[in-house]
Amino acid sequence: HPDDRVLTVVSGEVLYGFGAKADRAAAKLYREGEVFLVPANAPHYAFATEVEGVYQEAGMGPSAFTRLPAASAPNP
Repeated sequence: HPDDRVLTVVSGEVLYGFGAKADRAAAKLYREGEVFLVPANAPHYAFATEVEGVYQEAGMGPSAFTRLPAASAPNP
């Protein structure tokens, strides 16, 4: 997305990482109440954990998103 986004973990936890290839080991664990910035034009990804996670994402538009090629997705 071409705009910065601020994410707030509302409940539970979320694994969130940055880079063109999803890497669970490189993702950071964010817990309830934590807030972090996802910079504009920065490739990123998220994973679920065993704990249900709910997060809120906010930014200033206009906005859009670009999916990375399937080759960048993790292997099952």
